[in-house]
Amino acid sequence: MVKVRKYIAVIIALLIVSVTAASVPVNAADNTENAFTQSAGESTQSTVSDTEGVNTEPTSSETTENTEPTSAEPATEVTEPTTEPTTVPAVIPDKIEKIIVGKITDASLTVKWRASKNATEYNVYRAVEQADNKLGKYNLYKTVTDCVLNETGLKQATKYSYKVYACRVSGGYSTQSDCVSISALTKPKAVSAFKVTKKTTDAVKMVWSKNSRASKYAIYRSAEKKDGTYSAYKLYKTLGKAKKEFTDKKLDAGRIYKYKIVVLRIKGALTSQSKGAALKTITHLNAVTDLKSPKQTTSAIKLTWSKVKRADKYQVYRGKKLIKTVKKTAFTDKNLKNGKNYKYSVRAIRMYKGTAKKGVFSKITVPTKVAIYSVAQGLSGTWVEVSISKQMMYMFSNGKVVVSTPVVTGNWGALSTTKGYHRVISRKSPARLRGSYNGSSWDTTVNYWLGFTGDGQGIHDATWRGAFGGTIYQGNGSHGCVNTPLGAMRTIYSKAYIGMPVIVY
Repeated sequence: MVKVRKYIAVIIALLIVSVTAASVPVNAADNTENAFTQSAGESTQSTVSDTEGVNTEPTSSETTENTEPTSAEPATEVTEPTTEPTTVPAVIPDKIEKIIVGKITDASLTVKWRASKNATEYNVYRAVEQADNKLGKYNLYKTVTDCVLNETGLKQATKYSYKVYACRVSGGYSTQSDCVSISALTKPKAVSAFKVTKKTTDAVKMVWSKNSRASKYAIYRSAEKKDGTYSAYKLYKTLGKAKKEFTDKKLDAGRIYKYKIVVLRIKGALTSQSKGAALKTITHLNAVTDLKSPKQTTSAIKLTWSKVKRADKYQVYRGKKLIKTVKKTAFTDKNLKNGKNYKYSVRAIRMYKGTAKKGVFSKITVPTKVAIYSVAQGLSGTWVEVSISKQMMYMFSNGKVVVSTPVVTGNWGALSTTKGYHRVISRKSPARLRGSYNGSSWDTTVNYWLGFTGDGQGIHDATWRGAFGGTIYQGNGSHGCVNTPLGAMRTIYSKAYIGMPVIVY
């Protein structure tokens, strides 16, 4: 048993010598062999001596047998070297599974994607559509840690393309997945200066400022319904990118229409559109029709007309003065002068946005009835009355005025037309008029002549005069005749007869 213990001690000593020899410096190579031999001998002796001194001989063989296998095995395990790996295998993140474009405006957009397994960040590459409409080169644009890219300050109606890589940066190394890509078009800006420049009863012309990035323009229309509500907007017309005006035709008079215009930008399979620029307008009302005067008296005139579709009320003007606004299609003007012509204008009105939208005027001239001069009371048939103060002549037929015309009577004073009840004593067409008075003479031919006094006074046309009525007779009157416009004289002559009463007052 003593021999066995010595054998184990020698083995341990040799192991110690082996470790010591391995630690000999390289620059001591000349003395290596001697040093190793000496050290080994000394170590062996020392190890053996230490072993014998520390461990006493067992008192029984049973204890020795149990100790013997454990005294050699632990020494081998303690001194056996271990090896650890120097690198860790690289981990590649998964490719992004889903990417979408979120909200888009004319200057911003959002790109979102699903998180990639093992990714620590994401590299975003971007390419932008250029002025020549071609897509530029992809460049590394941003590196982000969130799964979203919020873009601002972008160009309107422009294509932006993105490639996103999932990346992993850890322990001094970096890996990245294959890319996932997506493209988007920013929205075009809405058109500006969208307005109506011209309209009629059945058409509306609208204009706008062009958008340089437009591919097309889409016009939507909504129209007023009978109950005052509006139909839903519907696509009405699509126009080319060069257009900047549109005229909508075949519309209803006095009807309200609403329009929206949208800018469309089309790039390959991508389409985007602007917000709609809107306007609201109303076509002109139709003019009133069938304007007439069914009844007149010496001091009143009644007017009637046909109803205008969508009109709320009607304005009645006498001359240039607004005298009445009515909802009905009739009006009676009162407190007028007898035997005078009155000019009326009537137009339809519709209230829109608090203002009156006005139709075009329809016009009519109507005379009041002439009060029959007292001398003529009871007359029937046809007769003529001449008012010197009014410088008017009226032809009556069965009590109604059939001709009303301004005239010029005899010059104020000695040549005044003779007042009284006369009758036509001569009727001729044409007629030659000759005479003289107070040193002056005349010789002229007229188209129509109706003589009513024995001293040569009569009614005839006076084509040399440029005006009739008023105060012309006070200084530039006739020699006693009743000078009459040619048109009126033609009618009076055609109805006149020998013996027809002519009353001058």
